[in-house]
Amino acid sequence: MPQLATICYIDNGKELLMLHRNKKPNDVHEGKWIGVGGKLERGET
Repeated sequence: MPQLATICYIDNGKELLMLHRNKKPNDVHEGKWIGVGGKLERGET
């Protein structure tokens, strides 16, 4: 089933807001910098 997700890059012209991934079990993205976002559940608004 397709999954809906969002991502946002917040830029004020001088700085960019990013999140630094913490270690989670089996996280292949550990230590990477990512944008703000997340997954949406069916029916969620």
